[in-house]
Order: sequence, then structure tokens, then C-alpha cells
Amino acid sequence: EIIVRCNILGFKPAEVHLKINDPMASENSNQITQSNGVTTVQISLSPIDVGDEFTMQDVYFFNDAAIMRPESKPELDKLLEMMQNNQQLEIIVHGHTNGNARGKIVTLRAGDESYFELSTNNEEGFGSAKKLSEERANAIARWLKDHGIAETRIAVKGWGGKKMLHPSNSKLASKNARVVVEIVKS
Repeated sequence: EIIVRCNILGFKPAEVHLKINDPMASENSNQITQSNGVTTVQISLSPIDVGDEFTMQDVYFFNDAAIMRPESKPELDKLLEMMQNNQQLEIIVHGHTNGNARGKIVTLRAGDESYFELSTNNEEGFGSAKKLSEERANAIARWLKDHGIAETRIAVKGWGGKKMLHPSNSKLASKNARVVVEIVKS
């Protein structure tokens, strides 16, 4: 059996279980069609609602920084489009880190719009993991505001390492450093 998962920003995750050797015998056979040796799985998606949370799968930050890596832009564009398409939508951006150690924190200076590159113009400070996670959430909120989303529609919360998914020394520890978006009004 395989699981076909669909995780699209703005929609609740959905999945279909599929028997690989006989897809039409699968429990979800009403969502499966076969034609000319091609199996197609139809997945119904439901829009996110108040109280729903989703992890931004492809948002990454430079080490010890509240500056996003360039590969984060497509995921941010999806969030921006979701907010533009639903003018009532209000969110909380939750920042998380891998652990609670204090350390260097690199941020953008006021007025600097270089969200996706480190530069000599960046500000360097020192602080807690909670502060770093809050600065990362603020970076996303600031990027959204710079792209026309009203400040009143975005709140931020930094958690540091309080809600880690994996031990900080495990192979999956990098997944602890993440951004979660919570829908508070839709």
C-alpha cells in the first residue's frame, strides 16, 4: 500500500491510501481511475479554517539569522496569494527553533528589503532561541506587509525550542526550525 498525500498551502492536508498492485481494490477506489495503464488519484481539498495551522514546508533561514534563504520565496508567494485572495484572513506566524541555546542573531536593518540574502548591512545581535524564532516570524510578517498585507492581519509568536518535533541532536532535528501559520480569522 502507498499513501498519496496532498499538502497545498491554504488547504487542509489530504491523503488517499492506494494498493499498489490493485489500485481499484483500494478502500478509496471511488477516487481512483485507470486508463491505458495510468492510475489517476483524485483528492478533494477543503480550505483551511479558523483554528487550523500549517507548516510552511519550504521556508528556510540562514543559520543564526532572521533572513530567509532564496529558495523560500515561492512558498512566501503562495502565502501572499492566499492572503490577497481572502481579504478577511488574519494569521499568527509562529516561529520555532532547534533548541533553546542563546547565540548570535542576524536581522535586517529597518528599511532594508534584502529578505533573501546575507549582507554587510545586516544587524548582528545576541539573544535567546525564543528571540531568534520571534525575529524569524517578524521577518515573514514584514515581508507580507511590504507586499501590501495590512499589519492588522498578521500577528507573530516566537516559541524558541519549546515545541520541538524531534530531539535537537537527531537526524530530523532540522525540522524543528520551522514556521507555522495559524488561521485566526477567515
